[in-house]
Amino acid sequence: MAGYVLSESDKRLLSRIAAWWRQNSGKLGKPDRRNPRLSGGNDIRRAKVISVSGATISVYIYNGATLDETEAITVYCHITGGGEDLTEAIPYLVANDEILVSKLAYDKQGTTEQRWFCTTVFQPMDICT
Repeated sequence: MAGYVLSESDKRLLSRIAAWWRQNSGKLGKPDRRNPRLSGGNDIRRAKVISVSGATISVYIYNGATLDETEAITVYCHITGGGEDLTEAIPYLVANDEILVSKLAYDKQGTTEQRWFCTTVFQPMDICT
């Protein structure tokens, strides 16, 4: 991400996320997989990127200060403007990058399920050749 400059709105958003993280990081536990709502609602967690594929990434989730490498989690990402491939978007993600993710309700054909989403909003980049 060398040369990437954060906009003022990005800085404000990151500042709010960081403040929330400092205030709540010690309170976040491991989600109850039988009922994600029992884990305190919308978890925000730190995660380490394993791989990137299309508009999803595979990550390991941190449990407090410890990285839980027992189960890879799929995280869905939003690319503005209808982009579909994170390898053609900024900020650019590679293995071992750390990101923030949030578990949110998702409507899948009339059934609500819990999915992990990246808190970063990605922007398509024009590749000049």
